[in-house]
Amino acid sequence: MNIDNEHIDLLIFRFLDKSATEQESAELLKWVNSHIDNKLYFQSAARQFVSMSGYSNNFDVEKAWKKNTKQKLVDTGIAASKTKILVAVLSTALILTGGCVWWLSADQKENTKQEIVTVQPKTDIYKSTDSIKEIQLANGVKLTLDANTEVEVTNDAGQNTVFVSGRALLQVPVGVNNYTINTPDGTCKLGEGLFQIEHKDSTDPVSIKVVEGTAVVTTNNTAEKVSISKNNAVALQKGKVAVRDTMHNANFMAWKTGVLEFDNTPLHQAIPLIAEYYKIVIEIETTGLENCLLNAKLDRYSFDEVKMMFEIAFNAKFREDSGKVYLSGTACK
Repeated sequence: MNIDNEHIDLLIFRFLDKSATEQESAELLKWVNSHIDNKLYFQSAARQFVSMSGYSNNFDVEKAWKKNTKQKLVDTGIAASKTKILVAVLSTALILTGGCVWWLSADQKENTKQEIVTVQPKTDIYKSTDSIKEIQLANGVKLTLDANTEVEVTNDAGQNTVFVSGRALLQVPVGVNNYTINTPDGTCKLGEGLFQIEHKDSTDPVSIKVVEGTAVVTTNNTAEKVSISKNNAVALQKGKVAVRDTMHNANFMAWKTGVLEFDNTPLHQAIPLIAEYYKIVIEIETTGLENCLLNAKLDRYSFDEVKMMFEIAFNAKFREDSGKVYLSGTACK
């Protein structure tokens, strides 16, 4: 490259001044792309052109240009009043330099390259079929999907938005505070802790249970903020404010732990939990049997073991018919 080439200097000036012909522009483009030093020179020249263009109308830019291009070009800094000119010229310069900004550093006397990058939101989709699925996310965050669950995690500028269809656990470690649960009716900003999110049907409210930690829920319709902490839950339903509830036991996590615990629990409350865990439909046939109290810890029991336990405890029996399970036995008052 001949840096004293007056012809190249003139081409650059005419190009930046928007007075170059198509032939001159093509010639300059070929020269710029022929060597990395040419790209450096062109970029510095573009910035120098902008700097000189900020003077008064009486200032002869072309004359000053011819004089200054014989000197070493450095980053002169652009005043606020020249910002619009800088954007226009550098946009053109980027076309010639392959999308990268180059300039000469007078202090370090070395080349520095900055890439112009537009970061688009990234969405990862996780699905489970007929079994539980565990996924390790970035920064130590752990995601556990119940069977037949789909979870979308969208990262936008470092913030993660989670949408759950089904049921999932999200474990957020200490120091991570960039996770938000997204629902059709509001959002839930998570702190560190363990959270269960459940949204099995579009007509059902979204349930968020705090096993450990804290979270803040904001509803769409009222902009109401509800803070929930350990052993508390919140339901988000369209057109309604968030409803808080207290979790009295850990049976809501039986799908993950495999454990159901009952302490003097009436069968009309226990049977739905058992049915959900084993993914069957159970109906109580004998009137009064629903009042019987169940004291038991079902630790990864098979359903056959549950049948045996009920037969001993309540003299009750299960029978299957047309895809349903019916429970009959001795009534309790």
